Amino acid sequence: MLQDSNLQLMAMINDLEALISEIDNNPRLSSWVVRLVLKSIKDKAKKAAIETTNAEAYLDDLLDAFPN
Repeated sequence: MLQDSNLQLMAMINDLEALISEIDNNPRLSSWVVRLVLKSIKDKAKKAAIETTNAEAYLDDLLDAFPN
C-alpha cells in the first residue's frame, strides 16, 4: 500500500515537472492545456487521498479485530 502511494505521488510530481518544463519551453502554452493538466493532477491527488484514507480505515479495523 505504501508502495502504491509512493508511485502515485511520484506520478503527480512527474506531471508537475513536465508541465513546468513545457511552460518554460513554450511560454505561449494555452491556458486550457495548463488547466487540463492541473485538473488531472488534482484528480490523481484526490484519488490517492481517498485510497489512503480507506487503507488506514481498513488497517484500523484489522487492528480492532485482534485485541491485545
